[in-house]
Amino acid sequence: MNKYLIPNLSNACQVIKDLLLHGEQGRSFVNLQQDLDIPKSTLFRILKTLEHENMVQKREGLLYPGPVLQGSASGGGNERLRKLAVPVLQELADRTGETAHLAVLKGFQALILEVCDGPNPVHVASRPGTLASLVNSATGKVLLTFHFGEHVQDVLDHISFEARTPHSITRSGRTAARDRFCPAARLCRG
Repeated sequence: MNKYLIPNLSNACQVIKDLLLHGEQGRSFVNLQQDLDIPKSTLFRILKTLEHENMVQKREGLLYPGPVLQGSASGGGNERLRKLAVPVLQELADRTGETAHLAVLKGFQALILEVCDGPNPVHVASRPGTLASLVNSATGKVLLTFHFGEHVQDVLDHISFEARTPHSITRSGRTAARDRFCPAARLCRG
């Protein structure tokens, strides 16, 4: 064994590989532990860390690749979309001088699939695989506006609001929230 390897990091990599291999089937904790021969307490801590980082998700007692792995390493079924979008994103970034994102809805969050940096030397952009809040990110607000339109309030009723800055939206008010996320709604009301 290589003296420079970190055993628990190596174990985490084995967990990720196994979950990606079994993908849609999911894996039980017991089967994962038996197949990988990782001590239960170590595997539990690894899974909690990977879950916190959105690399693993639990559904109905089974473990699956999380949004980060689905959106980046495994392509998440969006590979064709990404290939088509990159030239358009790059042109947009070049023309505007700003970073351009390609994102899709993942539950009640925005999963960033691709990022094309603008020509400016300072970049404050999320990277592919990042899950962004629908209410605290520009990407999320665009998805709310254009995907849900007049039904944005239904989505806002299911989202937890978290203050990240003094200007963060922290609660949903029916008309105010709809107008803030869907400016076109003000024009459509007549």
